[in-house]
Parts: sequence; structure tokens; C-alpha cells
Amino acid sequence: MGRLAAVLKQFAQALQEDPHALVPALADEPAPASIELVYHPPANKTPVAVEQAGRAGAGGVVAPAMSGELPANFRCSLCADRMYPVRRYNRPGRRPILVLYHSGSYGRGPARLDRSRDHIFGSPEEDDLFARMLGAVGLSLEDLHYQEYPACHFNAVRSTGDDWRDRGDHCLGHVHETVARSEIQLMILTGPAAVILLGEERALELSIDCGKAWIPVGDREVPALVMRSPAALIALENKRKKLKSRGGDEAALKEALDEEKRVKNQVVAALKAAVPA
Repeated sequence: MGRLAAVLKQFAQALQEDPHALVPALADEPAPASIELVYHPPANKTPVAVEQAGRAGAGGVVAPAMSGELPANFRCSLCADRMYPVRRYNRPGRRPILVLYHSGSYGRGPARLDRSRDHIFGSPEEDDLFARMLGAVGLSLEDLHYQEYPACHFNAVRSTGDDWRDRGDHCLGHVHETVARSEIQLMILTGPAAVILLGEERALELSIDCGKAWIPVGDREVPALVMRSPAALIALENKRKKLKSRGGDEAALKEALDEEKRVKNQVVAALKAAVPA
């Protein structure tokens, strides 16, 4: 019996004796069926990306999801530890404003799956909230450009601050390309994207009052508004709703409501002041 056959036999026996003995996947590791499979064909052939998640046709045949040149983040190979690229990392808009955000897993928070084909941010609630913020200054979601930064998903549990800094440095080329191509005049940095680009201390300091940073891009600097992520603003809403549903603690409810109003009014005021006419 060959070595491989012997290993497979032992593996089958182990499963039969105790199916639960194997180490399960970590909480933030994606399900295999949700991972984008990318095929790099030989030269002179058109590359094709296929999606395995729930798109197999009759008989389990996986149909092509996209043909032609792969997106830049799919072709990038600078981060050897990435799990998989964001399916739709860049969305063009009508105004010269670029929002940088990261909807994947980050830090020690809950795992977040790739929903970029369905939403801009990580959920429809986040998209709706950001749309409300923009609506207060006469803008719509479609007016702005959006880009995931970094543009790939990583194992957040096993990542260090240095890992995220290196990933951000690698991904700056994609940001600079978008800024130049779309003649961006203003950037909006949210949540983890701001932390990765500016560093935790600087990002936190600026996000408290929606302050402004200047981002070097080629031979110029682009102003960047730093604000809390839509997910963080949703958390404020949920905190107020939970206190209201429980009832009783009027002081805590008032405090939560005042904080929510203050932060949202601050974001709207900063947008009004920063958005070019």
C-alpha cells in the first residue's frame, strides 16, 4: 500500500471512530463555497473568474461569472497571506469624492463575510444609514466613488497591527490609481480603513470630531474627512433602541439618544463643510 493510501485509510478510520475529533475552522474563516475561485489560463487566452458560491448549474457545473481582464485586486499578489480578494472592491460615482472603507473582518470583532456584490458596505442597514447621511447634504449613494481598503479579506484573528499596516501599504497603489483616474478632490475615510491608512491613534483623534487629514497622492495632497464607519453609527442606533425597548432607565436612554444625535449631526456638518460645490 502506498504512503498516500495508508494516510487516507488512517484518516477514514479516525473519522469513523470520532467524527468530532477534528479541529474545526476558526470563526472568521470563510466557508469554502463562498470563496471566489480564479483561474489563470496560459498566455494568449482570456482569463475567467468563476464564483463557486451557490452558482453551480445542473449537475454541479460552475458557470463563468465574469470574463475579460480580472479586477486589479484579483491580479495583485503583494499580500501572500490574503484569504481571497473582495469580489467588487471599486464602485465608480458621479462626483469627485472617494469613500475608503473596509467591510471585511478586522480586529477581534465578529467575522464578516463578503457581501460586496449585494451592498456597498457590510449590510443593507449600513448602506441605508450612509444614504441618509448623504441625503442630509443633498447627495445620494450613487454620487460618490467607493473602494474597499484593503481590497482583500484576511484572517483577522491571526493578524497583527504590522500585518494590517503592510497590507495598507500594498493597497495604496489601487487607491492612487482611482484618485488619478477619477480626479478625486475629496476622500472620506471610515472605520478600519482610516485606522489602517493613518494609524490607530491618529484615526481615533480625527474621527472624534470628523477632522480632516491630507493624503499624499503623487505630486499632490488630497483632503480626507475621517469619520466613524456606518457599522459604528448603526451600533449607536441599536444601543438607543435596546434601551428604549427595555424601558425604565430614562437617564441612560437620554444619554444614548443625545450621543447618537451629536455624532450624526457632527457627520452631517462635516460633510456639508467638506463636500466641494
